[in-house]
Amino acid sequence: MQKVLHTINQGINNLAYYWSFPELMAHQEGFYKEEGIELVIHDITPSEVVSNKSEMYKDLQKEGKQDIYHAAEYVCLTRAIGNATGKIVAISSWAKEGLNASFGLYVRPATIKKPEELKDKAIAIEKVTGSYYTTIEYLEKFIPRDHIKLQQIGDPHLRLTALVKGEVAAASVMGPYADLAEYMGMVKIIESIRRKGTLMIARNDINAPILSAYLKATNKAIREINAKPDKYRASYFKWFSKIIPRLTPELRKPAKQLKLTMKVPKWKEWSAYSKNDFEDIYSWMVDRKLIEAGHRYEELVDVN
Repeated sequence: MQKVLHTINQGINNLAYYWSFPELMAHQEGFYKEEGIELVIHDITPSEVVSNKSEMYKDLQKEGKQDIYHAAEYVCLTRAIGNATGKIVAISSWAKEGLNASFGLYVRPATIKKPEELKDKAIAIEKVTGSYYTTIEYLEKFIPRDHIKLQQIGDPHLRLTALVKGEVAAASVMGPYADLAEYMGMVKIIESIRRKGTLMIARNDINAPILSAYLKATNKAIREINAKPDKYRASYFKWFSKIIPRLTPELRKPAKQLKLTMKVPKWKEWSAYSKNDFEDIYSWMVDRKLIEAGHRYEELVDVN
């Protein structure tokens, strides 16, 4: 007997498809239907630079175009505050070959030799996203906070373009954009030392059995991707190729050469987000005035 299908709306921003790659493959392989879920994919790729990604994703969830999404741990804490529509429901912990491990601060060759040399120099980030928080984290051990000069550029391909053109001294990039940076000869001068994961935010009106079925199907895809990355490289590059037309000429040609070498990130399976994990990162952010104090684990995380 076929399971009753429950609809889940999944928004995919093509410029950041890598965050949702396990979901895309779970959909492709039919894992959601096996669990009684009909996944409806919505293209939510912005047509122009978005001034506030956090508001964008909150609005999409309110509009019902994105029932479930995930992002870097720092970012999801800020997005959970004041969010009447959804809460944090799970964590995919840091993985050695995962997306969060690929975050890096890149410079042009033969320019910056050590992190201290970035004092008072422009560093390309996107405000209130992983690139913003991780760059502060990278550099605070080397440079006084008031001498870390973060420049709002936007999406990773724009940050990498600014670096290649010499408009900034360094740029924070990750995932396929880090692969592209390295292919083009950019140098990773520093990477994150904190082992922070990825959080999932789901709408409050998704009941526990449906969410459990969704996580089960997604985790099945994660196990498949981790075990057979070569099998999924073509699909990973296919999604990356949707970005290539939006790249500047400096990036477009080398981007096409990544088809056979692009790294397919590994993931840890989704699990419950513990109070200890929450308090560790929340206190780190509060201490640096990156988030407001006074919020509780039970307020931001679905503990049911």
